Amino acid sequence: MQDKTYLISISKEELKSIVRDSIKETLRNFNANPQTAENKNPDSLNLLTIKDVMRLFQISRVTVNTWCNKAYLKPYKINGSVYFKKEEINTVLENNISL
Repeated sequence: MQDKTYLISISKEELKSIVRDSIKETLRNFNANPQTAENKNPDSLNLLTIKDVMRLFQISRVTVNTWCNKAYLKPYKINGSVYFKKEEINTVLENNISL
């Protein structure tokens, strides 16, 4: 079903009220569901940082970036930071995938 666009005229104060109410509702939902992926810290999601990966493989940051570009490792961005799934890194380590 296709959404329709309607143009309506509202005052600046009405718009502020709509935005304020929307933000309040979003924050209520956010606080009511603290276990969503956005709220969890990386440790509880079994994620590794770039530094963790560097230590595990004993490689430089440049090598981590190269491996990501070559799709040897799959990075995940969360709130502007890069993480790797621990299970995926373990698979690479266990299978001695030649990188």
